[in-house]
Amino acid sequence: MMKHKPSVQLRSERLNDFDTQACFLRLRGRNIVGNQYVKMGAYRSLDLELNRNIELRKREWDTIALDRIDIQTYPNI
Repeated sequence: MMKHKPSVQLRSERLNDFDTQACFLRLRGRNIVGNQYVKMGAYRSLDLELNRNIELRKREWDTIALDRIDIQTYPNI
């Protein structure tokens, strides 16, 4: 049986856990778009791991935040 990994869009409310050794980040927030697997408005935790694709949105990005993302995304450039 294949396990389905639904696509979710969360409005992040809290950083629950961050492990630098395991390259692991856990966020908690509300789902802002409903689908057949996750109801809109439902609270959910999301585990972000190394080499896992994510899309991150923010209304405004300052240059410091953008520089940090570039460094972490492309460390050898």
